[in-house]
Amino acid sequence: MNLTELTYFNEVATTSHFTKAAENLNVSQPALSRTIKHLESELKVPLFIKKGRNVTLSNYGEALYKHSQSILDEIKGISSEINDLKEVTNNTVSILVNSASSQMRKLLVDFQKANKNVNLKVTQLDKTEYKDKKKEFDLIIHSSTHFIPSNNQKDLLEEHLMLSIPKTHKLSKKSSVDLRDIANENLISLSENKDLREINDYYCTLAGFKPKFCFENNSPYVIKEYIKTGLGFAIIPSITWKEIKSNEKIKLVNIHNPNCKRYIILEWKKGGYMSKVATSLKDYIIKNFKKYV
Repeated sequence: MNLTELTYFNEVATTSHFTKAAENLNVSQPALSRTIKHLESELKVPLFIKKGRNVTLSNYGEALYKHSQSILDEIKGISSEINDLKEVTNNTVSILVNSASSQMRKLLVDFQKANKNVNLKVTQLDKTEYKDKKKEFDLIIHSSTHFIPSNNQKDLLEEHLMLSIPKTHKLSKKSSVDLRDIANENLISLSENKDLREINDYYCTLAGFKPKFCFENNSPYVIKEYIKTGLGFAIIPSITWKEIKSNEKIKLVNIHNPNCKRYIILEWKKGGYMSKVATSLKDYIIKNFKKYV
């Protein structure tokens, strides 16, 4: 088994398709097929099972796939670490910020002031986009209804969600509400495939209804400004969106059922080598994030 065979196998396993894998590897499909057949012959087991035009991993293939990813990440890490030691590493850190954008903007400005030789490449993507591009980023900031501890992510903040209610509505007189109380009301929200929108949809479904939206936008800033008009309801984070609290046209009310909350999560590359500057920023975020909320 050689590195080329392992690379080709890993690409087919990832795409579940020989043609797509060949295109991604910039090789002909017959050459790719021959390489996989040679690997299967060498191991004396089938690695893939045909399923229509696609392929799925056999039990033997699944076992190899677990190891192949770690091996290829480790090889990439060796190269990166040697470059760092030779002081030729690019000082760019790529970071995907899909949640807490206001807080992260201030944090990143302060980090760069203290590290003027570091270049920060900050990106925002829809959830469907970044699932396919996660490996391109050194660090990812996102949010979720749940957090499972692991060795490549850290929960930066747990915050409850509140309901923004127009002061002209009778529900604004309550100290807390059941989310089902707004089942027939119009909601203001971020667009689909945004973290907070997915969280909103999750809790509305948990409460037993499908939300109705009267205004949607990709920009958190635009959404915040629209909420301040008092023209609709909104489910918002209680800490990272706290600037909305002072608005005279709305009232923020606790939600007692269901227990609505989200986690702000920092995620970094799993396995392989992480550059010194990326590690430095990761540690800075973990240590200082709560100072910016």
